[in-house]
Amino acid sequence: MCSSSRMDKRAKLVTEVIESLKRFGKLNFSSRQEYQKIVDNAEDCLFAIYKAGISQVKFTPEEKTEIGPLVHQSLPALGSRISYIVSHFPPTSVENSKIERSGLQFVLDDFKDLPASTGSAATIEKDLSDFEIAEDIEGWDDYLKNLVVDYLSPDADWGCEDVQKWKTEAKKQQQTYFELLGDRDWDVVDKGEWTLLRQKVGYGVYGPPSTVPTEGNKYTGYDDKQLEHIEKICVKLKRNRRKGVLRTL
Repeated sequence: MCSSSRMDKRAKLVTEVIESLKRFGKLNFSSRQEYQKIVDNAEDCLFAIYKAGISQVKFTPEEKTEIGPLVHQSLPALGSRISYIVSHFPPTSVENSKIERSGLQFVLDDFKDLPASTGSAATIEKDLSDFEIAEDIEGWDDYLKNLVVDYLSPDADWGCEDVQKWKTEAKKQQQTYFELLGDRDWDVVDKGEWTLLRQKVGYGVYGPPSTVPTEGNKYTGYDDKQLEHIEKICVKLKRNRRKGVLRTL
């Protein structure tokens, strides 16, 4: 590819990133329709950032000055996109979801040194760090990691041995979920039953533990990151309970 063609491609990629970020400034969360526009535009934005990232586009100081404040003001919209994705799994296109996730990672990794506002020496690194903690990016990753795609072809023979085995295992899994989750809601918790709540949240988010919990350690079977995520969810439930959101038995 000649030098002028590379420059044209680079300019196009940078323009796509900037224009997709600018569109957030014209939207707000005032209505369901506007909210849908925001999450749709966030998808386009992450796609644009992904394309620039895999093309190894390095922004000039002038471009950083323009892009930084736009990213800073767009973080709530990107957070809404994450919430939308996690609540609408499985997605229509798993591959598209993976591309979006990669685009987000380019933001988290490569945009840290961008200025938070025009003429400011402060960068958006702290904002991105807070964003990464606050949003359920880990939930998005877990869905993608555990999602089994195209396990059966559309014309699969539902009488074949593989399918029968899959159906048997699926029934067992559903029975397990019913026994731990189906008999009572997460928000109906007695004061002394936080161990049970942790078990229910663990099963609901990650499925059965990899090892059987013991009397001495009821949280075995999940790794440290999973346990941390489970604990965060339980803390939020406990906090809401204090506010009167949860009921006691």
